[in-house]
Order: sequence, then structure tokens, then C-alpha cells
Amino acid sequence: MGINLKDQTHLVKRGPIYYHRLRVPASLRQHYGRDELVVSLRTREKAEALRLARLRTLQLDQEFAHILAMQSAGPATDLTREEIDRMAAMYYAHLLEEDEEARLEAAAEGGLSDRKWENKAHSLDVVAAAEAFDAGRSRLGDTFEEEDFAGSYGLKVAKDSPSFVPLMVAMKAAYRKALDALTLRHEGAVVETPVVEAGIIRGELIGKGMTFTALREYWQTQKAPRPRTIMEVESIITWLAELKPGLLASKMTKADVVSFKDDQLAKGKAPATVRKYLGLLRGLFSVAVENDKLPLNPTTGVKVHMPKVAKKSRLPFSVEDLSALFASRVFTQGARPVGGRGEASFWLPLISLFSGARLSEIGQLMTTDIQLERGVHIFYFTTDADDEQTQKSEVSRRWVPVHPILVKCGLLDYWESVKESGDGQLFPLLERTRQGNITATWSQWFGRYLRDVVKIKDTRKVFHSFRHGFKDACRDSDIQLQVHDALTGHGSATPNSGEGYGGTFYPLSPLISAVERLHYDGLDLSHLHKNRG
Repeated sequence: MGINLKDQTHLVKRGPIYYHRLRVPASLRQHYGRDELVVSLRTREKAEALRLARLRTLQLDQEFAHILAMQSAGPATDLTREEIDRMAAMYYAHLLEEDEEARLEAAAEGGLSDRKWENKAHSLDVVAAAEAFDAGRSRLGDTFEEEDFAGSYGLKVAKDSPSFVPLMVAMKAAYRKALDALTLRHEGAVVETPVVEAGIIRGELIGKGMTFTALREYWQTQKAPRPRTIMEVESIITWLAELKPGLLASKMTKADVVSFKDDQLAKGKAPATVRKYLGLLRGLFSVAVENDKLPLNPTTGVKVHMPKVAKKSRLPFSVEDLSALFASRVFTQGARPVGGRGEASFWLPLISLFSGARLSEIGQLMTTDIQLERGVHIFYFTTDADDEQTQKSEVSRRWVPVHPILVKCGLLDYWESVKESGDGQLFPLLERTRQGNITATWSQWFGRYLRDVVKIKDTRKVFHSFRHGFKDACRDSDIQLQVHDALTGHGSATPNSGEGYGGTFYPLSPLISAVERLHYDGLDLSHLHKNRG
């Protein structure tokens, strides 16, 4: 008996091994001969199982869509060699998959008895001998099973078609190859079941029926999105596949988009989150429409109505919050929790407090991203083609003077020590996740630290609250909007026709002057000063 995990993961655990389980759309149950598809992910690690399950769900979504498209097609008369070989490969994989499922069932019941094992061995020998007899005499023999399998994929080939004999010969060869593999399995050898996608068969149909996976892949080639955005889009595609099994991107209507929106809201997703999902979906279709891959964008006109009075999702820290944070053990007792990744626990909050930079921007800093300009040390928040740094937008590429209080707290001394150690990364204990996010795990630690240690319980107060507070401090310090937009990497709220002229970065002099004036009324950090200059 397997242990069921959350439905949306499509995972089931049998003993120590994870399996992927997905219900077959009602329109395809006759094709598959079952209500659900179950396959071993061959891993004991939950994180890896989740990754593989997500990939498997997307692959099946594509397979369902292709099979439905192919089943609506007419008879094929001119199959290419590639299409014939792919159908044969699919047939081989199908035979091994059937055997694997039968063996899993037998294993769950304690294994085959000696008699059943001997009967199976005898059956394999008899069938293999019969197939070899026909093959040696160039006879096709009975082709009912091969025709039935091809037909289940919508590939109907008349016997008088020039493609019929080549297809049957290839599928019969795949059958004999499968018999050899099954014999080896029966003798105890390990023979993997290959995974073969159905998409290439009747390749001309692909242009008439673009899957969501194909839509996502094309979008990626055109936009080069960040890994986190790709993950969000993959999640949206997975939810769409669950809501509308077998739906092609090219067949999606405005009504389908509305159904998706309503379904997400009914599941408790915040309106702002659903609006974000629609924005991502709209972006996928826009790229396809702009490049003549699809005629229309079904998301056009679909909106999420936001509450008139919405609770702010993020709040700045109060002076009392900041005083409590910077009086806590990381800042006063030298504590360096494992989750805080060494000195990152001390410096990331302080740097954001006095620069307004995003968490990821600070976490990915290299030692070369602090430089001396006109006698003042500067942070460079930029994208470098030679490393993995990323920026949210072009306007985010900027320079920000190092605040005098950061100098007094010893930031430049720390920077020099890291350079001397040979580390290129300013915070070398930070590590990127598989998705490329360098501060994801650190952010989780900081959230716990705020709630459990500092006792800031308002969940609207998070690391990004430093950025909100920085904007407020700029206003309190009488810094012009255009200047503090340049410091934080925001697009100017007062654009004009001359903004496209000038250097790559905002002029440095007004930024230096602004940072020197920046202060937080009532916040005393003198206990953190190491340099009294």
C-alpha cells in the first residue's frame, strides 16, 4: 500500500521509493486502458521526486494533447522514416512498461511462485521462437496488436498504403527486441523502461496544435526569463493541465482563461497572486502571437478585480523594530547561525537598510562590485556577462555610494578581508539553489529570526521592508524623488523626453550627496561602530 502525499504533487510513496501518479483524462482512458498512470521515479529523496514529478506531469500533458490531436486526424499514407522509427520505439517502450507494471504488482504480492515463473519463461520462449520463425522467412504474420497500438495513437495506415509494410516490419522488430529484454528481466537482469514522447508522430500536426509545453519552450527562447519565473510558468501549466486535461495552447479560449482564474481564486489564491499568474500567461501568448505562432491571445480582456481596500502586503520596519533587530544576538553577541550563512547574517540587513537594495542584489555581490570612485566607495548593482548575477530590469543596473555608517560598522574592513582570502563572492557562504536563487534559503532563515528571536510578528514585515523603509527615509531626508529612484533602481515617476540621454548610470555627485544626508530619525547604531572616523 502506497503512502499518498499531497494531491497536487502527484506523488505516492511505496516503501522508500517515490512514484508519480496521474489520472488519465476520460477521453483517453480507452487509449491507455486504465484510469491512471503510475511510474517509479527511482528516488528516495523527496526534493528530487518533486522535481521529477513536475517534469513527468508536463511530459504527460504534452503527450495527452498530441494523442488527442492525432486521434482527430485522417489516415496516414506517407509516413517518414523518422515517424516509423518513433512509433516502433514507442511500441518497444509500451511493452516494457506493461511488463514493469506487472512485476510491481507481483512484487507487492510477495513475488512470483516457481510455477508462475516457469510458465512465464516457457511463454516467452514460445513467442520468441514463433516471431523468429516469421522474421527468418520475411513474413509479417499476425499484425493485429501492432495495428491496434498504432491506431490507439490515431495512426491509421491502410494495408494497401506504401507505409503499411515498413511500419509493421519496424514494429515487429521492436516486438522481438522487447522479447529479448523481457527474457533478460525474467533471468534477473536490470533492463530500464525507456521514456519516449509521442510528439513527433505525424509531425505536421504539431503546427496545428501547439501544446503548453511547446509554448513555454518558445517563450523561453525569446525572453530568456529568470529561473524563478520559469518555475512559476511551469506551475501554471501544471495547474492548467489538471483543470483542462489535454487542452492545447492553440485551442485555449477566453472562457478557459476565465475558468483558470476562477479556479485559482476558489482555491484561496490572493487576487494579486492570480493577477500575476494571468500576467505570466498573457506574456507567453503575446510572444507566440507577435511571432505568428498563434493567431490570438486568449487572455486578452480577462481581469482580476482587486479589493477596493487592500491590506498592504509589505510594511516598512518601524524605528522600534530596527532598534530591536540591531540589538539582537547576531549584532551584539557575535552569533552566526548556520542558516544565516556567516557574516551574511550581519551585513545583508545593514546594507539593505542604507542602500535600499533588494536581497538578491546584495547576496550576489562580488568583491569587485565595491569600488572606489571620486574618493567614495560605491556598490555596483549590475549584470556581468561573465558571472551568474541577475537583475530585475535594465533600470536596476546602478551604482550606490556606501553609506558612512556602513563604513563605521566595518564593511570595508570585511570587504578587504574577503578579497585577501581569495574569495570572489562577497558573502562566500551563500549558495545558489537548483533554480539559481542565491538568497532563497537565507531569506527563510531571516524570516524565522525576525519572528522567533526579534519577536516581530507582523508577517507583512520581511526583508523587503528595508527597501520600503529606505524610500521613507529618503523622503524624510528631503532627497528628490528622481534621485532616490536612481538609488533604488526604480523607473522614474516623472519621465521626460531627455531621460534617454547621458551616461549609463545616474550622475554620481547627487547620489553621494543624497546618501550622506540619508538618516533614520531615532535610530542609534553607534553600538555597531568599529571605526570612529
